Amino acid sequence: MFATQSGDPISAQLYHNKAWRPALKKVEGQLGGKTPSPHDLRHTCASWMIAAGVPLPVIQAHLGHESITTTIGVYGHLDRRSAQAGAAAIGAALDAV
Repeated sequence: MFATQSGDPISAQLYHNKAWRPALKKVEGQLGGKTPSPHDLRHTCASWMIAAGVPLPVIQAHLGHESITTTIGVYGHLDRRSAQAGAAAIGAALDAV
């Protein structure tokens, strides 16, 4: 997930001890009793990409999902823009009749 200045991968233990735990310590009063995990960063990233209108196949590739079905199954409910675009297209077609 992260690399050192020389480009070598950072071990999970080093990341947890030197980055993750100190970051949580800084915001501990703002978490509402929840304890996020590094995996939550992945979900946040995908959610922000969807909110920005990034197509699901691009998000699939970014997350490394083998199948688009996985991406849609986990994040599809957040893709409101596609649903709105579909409804608008149907509405326009009906108006043209």
